[in-house]
Amino acid sequence: MNYEEFYDAVCEMAEKFEASGAANKEPDAYLLALLRLLEACGSEPFSAELMLEILSAAFESERAGFNEAWLEIEQAPELAHFCKDKPAGDDTFRSADEPKTAVDIMRCLPAGFE
Repeated sequence: MNYEEFYDAVCEMAEKFEASGAANKEPDAYLLALLRLLEACGSEPFSAELMLEILSAAFESERAGFNEAWLEIEQAPELAHFCKDKPAGDDTFRSADEPKTAVDIMRCLPAGFE
């Protein structure tokens, strides 16, 4: 699956669920369901197909419950290992003030995702 196919599939999915009576149409409900699914699939090898499956399932899945530990979070976690572009671990992403290029984004996609 290439980027265009993935993008088209996400757009189609969004249109489908916008028109449906999906349970988790509100952002907070959707994101909590997405979190629960991502935690459950955390050990599976990543693929575009798996990501599409998770994104789609989150519209109807059970939401994650509130976790008291979230109140203790004071900073965002470091970027995932595949978002580092050099052995020394330099961040691929630039500051929020600098525009991102397609090359920056493509560098962060998993191997085999074109």
